[in-house]
Amino acid sequence: MTRGRSNPLSELAKLGFENLSETVSKLDRLVELVGDWGHSALTPLASAASPDKALDFLLRMAEIQPKAVSKTLADPSLAERFCRITGASDAIAEHLLRHPQSFKLPKKPALSKTYKVASSSRTDLRVGYREALIGIVDWDLSQKDPTAAFREVSVALTDLTDTTLQSAIKAAIAELLAEGRIKPEEVEPLPLAVIAMGKTGARELNYVSDVDVIYVATSADSVDAATKIATRMQQVIDAVEVEPGLWQVDPNLRPEGKSGALVRTLEAHAAYYQKWAEPWEFQALLKARFAAGNADLGRAYIAAIKPMIWEYQDRSAIVDSARHLRKRVLENIPAQERASNLKLGRGGLRDVEFTAQLLQLVHGVGDESLHVMDTLTALEALSDAGLLARTDKAKLAAHYRFLRSLEHRIQLQKLRRSHLIPSGEEEFRRVARGLGL
Repeated sequence: MTRGRSNPLSELAKLGFENLSETVSKLDRLVELVGDWGHSALTPLASAASPDKALDFLLRMAEIQPKAVSKTLADPSLAERFCRITGASDAIAEHLLRHPQSFKLPKKPALSKTYKVASSSRTDLRVGYREALIGIVDWDLSQKDPTAAFREVSVALTDLTDTTLQSAIKAAIAELLAEGRIKPEEVEPLPLAVIAMGKTGARELNYVSDVDVIYVATSADSVDAATKIATRMQQVIDAVEVEPGLWQVDPNLRPEGKSGALVRTLEAHAAYYQKWAEPWEFQALLKARFAAGNADLGRAYIAAIKPMIWEYQDRSAIVDSARHLRKRVLENIPAQERASNLKLGRGGLRDVEFTAQLLQLVHGVGDESLHVMDTLTALEALSDAGLLARTDKAKLAAHYRFLRSLEHRIQLQKLRRSHLIPSGEEEFRRVARGLGL
């Protein structure tokens, strides 16, 4: 490539390339595949967290769709956006190569107000989810300050997850009806509500999180059908298929955990929390929110169960339970991960989250302004209530935003659940460039 050879290897290094001995020949090959527009690739590639990864993607895509790549490189803004996305995420690059029809972006990066995810098949649902995810990543990587943008990204990821859960319920019902495992009259009205917990409930999801849920059935007679739908819904989302799964749906925050029934009626849930629930379970309920399924049932669950958080008499037991849980988590972190675990290590995300939740649980009995779910809103409410100094609130919020943004860039690479700072120099540099550092 003429332009490539006019730049010494040191110039390529300044642009962020690492495999310098291979870069020039790859750029030349790109020109062979897509024509003169290949000469303009260096500028958008330099904007990527990993120019080498983005270049590898352009080459592989050019083998499949040379005209589409040429058209993309002809638009400087579009080329930069695709290089940023594929330079930050191997998983998205692989998706685009599996599904070249997904190689498209809107005129400008934007977060959607509503998402649509197909329910016609497991493959269509998973492909549709990832196409919507690409739009979120595009907007995220277009922002100058990732720490300021992470909250909107988390809300968008949660909205997309809610939509996917709803579509997965429809797909599950269709499969079960076709197999004769349930009858049409058993799904009218829909016998299942999905209650989001954890980060899903608080609308503060990562790019890859376990989606914590609790299942509720409309009546004792509908528990069997609701259980079949819930079980199949999880398989629609994450069972092993040709098209990779999305994320794990985790129902283990339900009453009695793994040993308890997967689905219970609202009345059974209420009885459990009134008589047998552990203190930590009331802390978990802080983030409970209706997410998918039967909306009337979901709203009834929230109205009946969440007030129990503030009715629980032994407040000190909740605090002691949370402290014990935090201590146990710290003790169980492998020694080699203690300094690199963003979530569980000392001063990590969990410490910020638990600090906010404990203050909410202690003081929220008499102050409804503290009955909020996400961490940043909780810190703000605590500060407004005079329970957290403004300077402390600002430090905790800034710390939390940075760690969450760092976590997002780490997870984007493989779209895998990870909270560890990369130990490899190449991965570490990629994350840092992705944050603009």
